[in-house]
Amino acid sequence: MATKRKANKAPATEDHPPPPHLQPGSQVEISSNDKGFRGSWYTGTVIRRAAQSSRNNPSAANNYLIEYHELLTKAGKPLRETIHAANLRPLAPRETSRKFKFAEEVDAFNHDGWWEGTITKELDNGNFHVYFMGSKEQLEFSEDQLRLHREWVNGSWVPPLEEGDEQVKEKVPAEEEEDAEANLQESSPLAVTPIKYQKLDHAGSSQGPSKSK
Repeated sequence: MATKRKANKAPATEDHPPPPHLQPGSQVEISSNDKGFRGSWYTGTVIRRAAQSSRNNPSAANNYLIEYHELLTKAGKPLRETIHAANLRPLAPRETSRKFKFAEEVDAFNHDGWWEGTITKELDNGNFHVYFMGSKEQLEFSEDQLRLHREWVNGSWVPPLEEGDEQVKEKVPAEEEEDAEANLQESSPLAVTPIKYQKLDHAGSSQGPSKSK
C-alpha cells in the first residue's frame, strides 16, 4: 500500500516554475499519509503555490494549495489543504476496456476516491474481490470500478498505457453536474437544480475503504 512518497524531481522555486500538472487550474490526484486515508487518491484542482516564501523555507516552494472535488468541510464547502508536490500527480489514465486478472495491483473506486489494492479472486458474476492491505479488508467491485494501479515516476506513468489502448476521459464534478442538468432539462420542460451531496472533511477520520451498508 501507499508509503510516504519522495519527490522524484527537483523542487520548484521562485525562479523555476512548477511542472505542467501543478500549474494553477490543473486537475490532480492527491494522496494522504493521514490515518485511514493511506493508499487512497482523491481528485482536486491546483489553486496556486502555497503562500510561504521559499527564500525563508526552500521546501515551502514545493507546497501547493489544493481544492478537493469530493471532500467537503463541515460547512459544506470544498475542502482546501496545502499539499507537498510529492503527494500530487496528474489524473491517472484508465483504459476504456480491460480484462483484469488474479493478483493484479489495481485502484478501486470507493468513498469518492481511488484505493490501492490487489485482486484476490474473479467471481462468477464477473466482479472481483480486492484486498486492501492497509485496512486488511476484502471487498467486491465491478470491472468499471477498477483501474490498473500506476505510479507517476519522473513525469511518466509506470506501467504506461499500451499502444492502441483507449483512455477514459475523466470528468471533474462541475462537468458531471452540467451534463446531468442538460440531460434532465432535455427530458423535462421544468428547470431542475442538481443536488450536490455533502461529505464531511477527513480531519480526524479513521475511515478506510469499507463500503457503506
